[in-house]
Amino acid sequence: PDGVTSGLVWDGTLVSGKRGLAGEIGHMPVDLDSDTVCACGGRGCLEPAISLLRMQERARKTAAEWPDSLLCRGRDPGAIAYRDIFTAADAGDAFARHLMDGSAKYFAAAISHVVQVVDPELIIIQGEYSAAGEYFLGQFRDRVRKTTLPGMDKHIQIQYSRLGDKQGLIGAAHFAADQFYASLE
Repeated sequence: PDGVTSGLVWDGTLVSGKRGLAGEIGHMPVDLDSDTVCACGGRGCLEPAISLLRMQERARKTAAEWPDSLLCRGRDPGAIAYRDIFTAADAGDAFARHLMDGSAKYFAAAISHVVQVVDPELIIIQGEYSAAGEYFLGQFRDRVRKTTLPGMDKHIQIQYSRLGDKQGLIGAAHFAADQFYASLE
């Protein structure tokens, strides 16, 4: 659950760009002071900043500082999973919300750049983050609103995908169909 990418649909057509990288936000710099090296070799990329595996690692390493957390009571910190963090954040757990706030901050930084460049009407969050819950979605929306130009986000819908576990399969099928029909032209 560590990859981050996006698709850009313009007038109903998937935009791929010259090298197939249109919409690639995973390697957009969002944390310029980061020492974490991304898989691409860069530093400060969105992908490691919102990595669910890294969020789990941070939770496990700092769990002792939050003994009253729902994530820590009566459980081995090594067993904290990102879905546990999502659930605890929605239940009001301060530790889980602290962990989610970091992801919301960097995710919103990247999307705010996209909003200012592309001016979309809809942003759909898919993948593992589509189960992040209402707390994360609220924090994400608020941060996007605060970091885009005034009035820029008034007509942007930000929502979770409704496709559930089938989202990757449906996306792959659409991509294959687009490739097939493009080859006929």
